[in-house]
Amino acid sequence: MTETSATRTETNREVIRQAFDAWRQGTGAITDVFAPGMVWRIEGHSAASKEYRSKQQFIDEVLAPFGARFTVSEPFRPVTIRAVYADDDTVIVIWDGRGIASGGQPYENSYAWIMKLADGKVIDGTAFYDSISFNDLWARVQPRRAEAAAVLVPVGAGTKSRVPPAQNWSLGAPDYGYEVINSPGAESAGRVWIVLLAWLPR
Repeated sequence: MTETSATRTETNREVIRQAFDAWRQGTGAITDVFAPGMVWRIEGHSAASKEYRSKQQFIDEVLAPFGARFTVSEPFRPVTIRAVYADDDTVIVIWDGRGIASGGQPYENSYAWIMKLADGKVIDGTAFYDSISFNDLWARVQPRRAEAAAVLVPVGAGTKSRVPPAQNWSLGAPDYGYEVINSPGAESAGRVWIVLLAWLPR
């Protein structure tokens, strides 16, 4: 059966709504819904305003250093989803975010994200937010340094999802900052080492 525009609209709206709900609840990363080849633009005159040509570039240059400026106990997350608008392959989310920066001061900002989806993934995005608040945080708070730690987890389909939830706090991004490595003897026991990055104060 051919998918109609109305069906695509509701499907894409629900994909983004669920991604934001998981991010807000700390059970998933917003990056899960980004396609690897996604193009993301940050408009305005903030320190991060430019075009990013891939999911990984956006993570490396914005999301990772941004997330590393917040405390582990109160990371930056959406606190209010004001509206989710959808039309065919385009979804717009108006939302407010909040977190406690490493220096102890709260950071709050309001965002408008305009996203184009294909096959359930964001392939193009544009973000608007208060550049003054963002630039103040970016200049005032230094990102925590990353250290590696290894944990032994079961091997199985979707190994990524088997990373212990307690480890997921780094950047609030369960799919970022770890590497699967071979461990003699571990594979035969049905387990594998996962190396995770933990952001620690300087």
